[in-house]
Amino acid sequence: APAKLSERPLVVGFGPGGLFAALLLAQMGFRPIVLERGREVRRRTQDTWGLWRGRVLDPVSNVQFGEGGAGLFSDGKLYSQIKDPKFHGRKVLQDMKAAYSKNTPMSYTLRMTVAVPEQEPTVTEGRLIQHGDKYTLDMGPQSWYCNGKTVWIYLKDQKEVQIHSAKGGEGSETFLTPQSILNRFDNGDYLYAMSGTGVENKQAVRYIDFKPRNRNDEFVKLRLSVASKKPEVVKFEAFSRDAVRYTLDLLAAAPVKTTDAQFVFDPKSVPGIYVEDLRID
Repeated sequence: APAKLSERPLVVGFGPGGLFAALLLAQMGFRPIVLERGREVRRRTQDTWGLWRGRVLDPVSNVQFGEGGAGLFSDGKLYSQIKDPKFHGRKVLQDMKAAYSKNTPMSYTLRMTVAVPEQEPTVTEGRLIQHGDKYTLDMGPQSWYCNGKTVWIYLKDQKEVQIHSAKGGEGSETFLTPQSILNRFDNGDYLYAMSGTGVENKQAVRYIDFKPRNRNDEFVKLRLSVASKKPEVVKFEAFSRDAVRYTLDLLAAAPVKTTDAQFVFDPKSVPGIYVEDLRID
């Protein structure tokens, strides 16, 4: 943007198009002003449910108006395929990866849901601490430790630890860290498209759907829910060929102090533990 710009551009509407326009203008230094007649997502959600359940219409805040646009409460019909010359979907992924690549230790509160057909879903909550390519993850009966070179998977009920190589080993394929999710899309194995907007965990999000190029892939579809206002993963969903659905919700995030010892599992700390070293090298 020009250094002495006297006027600021106006963006009318805070739907998917307005969100992208305001984002790009802001990144170029134009300081856009966004005009939206509706309300923010939380208040708009309450007003919309008031219409659907109580038949009370708020003419300012409803299905049509407010943060997220008209498609917020539907599957949406805004698509930006990778053939789109403006590469909107790719830009969202690049911005997120840049944000998660920063060398800032972070703590995340997670919820993992596994839904198997004709069974009650299993829900596990846990905590992830990540610092670059190092992380520790506690998900109840299992814990992961990674120091960037080695992955330890501690199975508490079995009193067993499995050791893998962090690069290319089986243990490196976890979906449970934001970086590991984004890294899967770097190698060109997926086609992707922005498929709309919605609300997840009380946040306005944009959906990016991924389809594997390999028809024999374990998953038939992956969906990433990205916060509309900042480059953060809110939810990740994986749909397997055997109809099992895996959902990972990132509920909270905060900076945290770490030490190198946090990212290493010492089998000697658990007397009688069985160690299975699956490293090839």
